[in-house]
This record gives sequence, C-alpha cells and structure tokens, in this order.
Amino acid sequence: MVKRYVRSEAKKSSFIQPGIQVEDQRPDCVWPKDDRGSKPGASNQGFCFGALARPVFVSRGRNLRFRADGAGSHHCSRTGDWAPAHGVGNTKKSIQAAALAERIRVARELCLTYPIRKVCTLLNVPRSSVLYQGRSKRDLETLSVVIGHNRVTFPTAGFKWMYQLLVRQRVFCTRSEVRRAYAQLGILGKPARVRTTNSRHEHERYPNVVKEFQATRPNQVWVADTTEFRIAGRRTFLALVEDVFTRLVMGLALSHSNDTLLTLEALEMGLLSGRPEIHHSDQGTTYAAESYTRRLLKLGVVISMAAAGKAWENGFAERLNRTFKEEEILRSEYDNIQDARKAIFAYTKLYNELRIHMSLGYRTPKEVKDTFGQDQETGE
Repeated sequence: MVKRYVRSEAKKSSFIQPGIQVEDQRPDCVWPKDDRGSKPGASNQGFCFGALARPVFVSRGRNLRFRADGAGSHHCSRTGDWAPAHGVGNTKKSIQAAALAERIRVARELCLTYPIRKVCTLLNVPRSSVLYQGRSKRDLETLSVVIGHNRVTFPTAGFKWMYQLLVRQRVFCTRSEVRRAYAQLGILGKPARVRTTNSRHEHERYPNVVKEFQATRPNQVWVADTTEFRIAGRRTFLALVEDVFTRLVMGLALSHSNDTLLTLEALEMGLLSGRPEIHHSDQGTTYAAESYTRRLLKLGVVISMAAAGKAWENGFAERLNRTFKEEEILRSEYDNIQDARKAIFAYTKLYNELRIHMSLGYRTPKEVKDTFGQDQETGE
C-alpha cells in the first residue's frame, strides 16, 4: 500500500532550481503522514520537486549541505524503503567543494536565469568575479613589426628599454603590450643562464694572484673562459684566451663538447704567438684538469684561478664573452659548426685589427701590441 504524503505550505522560495529548494527557514524532507510527529522539524516541512527524485538541501547561513540523518532521502513506493540521499557522505561531489574558478563558471551560467546576488551567496563567490569581463587585447602585429625593425639596430634591447625607445618614436603602446609582443616574438627576457663552469671536482685549485694586479706589458697575464650558444638547436661551446694588456684574442676553439680538449685547443693556438707569465681562469674542471695545468706548469706559467661562484674575479674574460655574443654570435644564424667557426674566426680578425677599445685609448689591440716598444721609449 502506498503511503500518502503531506505537502505543507512552504514559504515561497526566492531561488528554486529543479531538485533544489532553499528557503530562509530551515527546510526538511517530506515525511509520511504517520511519521510526521516523530521526526524533527516535521512542523516546518519543505517539498522536493520532481516526484521526490532529488534530495533537499539544508541552508544554514551561506553554506549548503545534505542532511546526514536521513533528511533529503526519498521513499520508494514499490519497496517501501528509504533510498539514501544523493551525495550524502561525499561532500566532494558538491559544487561548493569545487575550485573557485569552477564555481565562478557555474555562477555565470546560473546568473542567466537566477538572481546574481542569491547565486553568488549560495556558491560563495564574489559578485565582482562573476561580473568581470576582461578587456579585449589589442592586435600587436603592427607593434611587433616596429619592434623587429628596432631590434635590427639594437639586437640586445630588452622590452623595458624598447618601450622607452618607442615612446621617443611616438609609437602608441603600453609597456605590457611591448612585453607581450616580445613574448610572441620569442625574445622575452634573457635566456636561461647555463652554467659552463663545473667547480665540483677533485683537481688541485690555485689561488687568485691577479686580484689587485695591473698588467703593464703584453703576455704578462692571459685570461681564459668558455661560453655557450646554440647552432641549429644544438649546444656549442666557445673557448677564448685573451691577453689582458693588449685585449688581443690569442686563441679560440669551438666544439659541441665542453671538455679539456676544447680549452687545450684554444691554449695551444695562443701559444703559437706567445707565452704568458700568468694564466688566469675560473675553477672549472676544464681548466683545473691535470692535462691542462700540466701544460702550463711545464712552460713555467703561474696559474691563477677565480674563487668559485665569483665570476667578477674573471671579469676580462667574461666581458670578452659578452662582446663576442653581442656583436657576432647573437646577430648570426649558423647552419653548422663549420659555418660558425668560419664566421667567428673572421670576427676575431676584425676584433684584433679593426675594433677600437676605449680602455686602449681608442686603439685596436694589434696597434697596442705593435707600438708597445715605441710607447716604452716615449714614456707613454
């Protein structure tokens, strides 16, 4: 026999969704007539729409939850049993347990039908987040073209510096738009710093003997360092050796491997045209290796090394690396290492013979080397 249900007069809800009823007063589920006096809250009943197909929520303040004591269940007329309420015991299935972004998405959909104030209260989301509509972003195609033209002249310009240049050129843009244009062009920020120095080794370490040293003649102090760049997506290493007094590049070598063979090749090239009194480098394993130091000690060269993690103690070599990258490597696209070697050797000749240096009195390294004897005689 099917039990009769009593549908009480519930206060008119200000927010009704199929399967959900929320009232200012606390609603309970519908109880059979015979049991209405034995269940708590029977005098203040609510009715779940859809032939009792959905549970009824209990609203307390701004939180919604299911009744854990059986409220929200529905009765099966065929079996006479009470089915458990949907979602009871598993609050993760509730939208209120979802992430904020998901609740905002649901709120925007519900606000098309229901009052936004009530929806935001039930889902516990700010109305400002639901109502916010971001501004449409301006097309940056023209701005990217202008930036590309400026980068030809200033290949190492960052987006902040470029923004100031565009302002001087009376280009209408914002700094954030310049930054986005840089990101679209793939030139935003500096590339990830790659450590080419591995100071974790068991080779002998030498003290820094040139910290307060001033070179007064050619071949007195040589500095050496290794830098990295890419050729067709493959890592390539460039080892350089420079004479501090003349700024003359004494030796260089390229390889896809950062090993002692690379640094030894650059050293041997430099030894063809001179021999240093002091050789200064970092504490990397490629310079502290026994085969490298043995070659220097055999020639009677004093070995000096910068402290680990203090690149400024090898500043001359670091500045040389930067010059090679800014003026040649970053402005070129090499097909292979042979192409890169040919171009970098050509730039080295230009660097030694044609490029003037402010620190050399606006003379070239070759001029300083060739006129050193004459300068000594004249007392310059």
